[in-house]
Amino acid sequence: MRETANDTFTEIFQVASKFSANLFDYELQAPRVTSRQKSSANPQTTSNEEYFRVTTFIPCIDTLIQNLTDRFIKNEDILSSFQLLLPGYAC
Repeated sequence: MRETANDTFTEIFQVASKFSANLFDYELQAPRVTSRQKSSANPQTTSNEEYFRVTTFIPCIDTLIQNLTDRFIKNEDILSSFQLLLPGYAC
């Protein structure tokens, strides 16, 4: 999903934009860009979609991938033990 983040997020953003416009009569907008960055994300983007992709979607996907990787690496010894018990079902 990380490799196709642009295409995937475009679809998600279109659905979210339509949903917010229909249900709340509100257009999704990126926060204003400050001249001096203090503590918030302040990327130089050209559209609302790009802003939300860079500040929200990609960091969320990266965190999810890292958590899954960490979880399965910690259990690699246990998984290899199961492979010894059931060699016919090993990948």
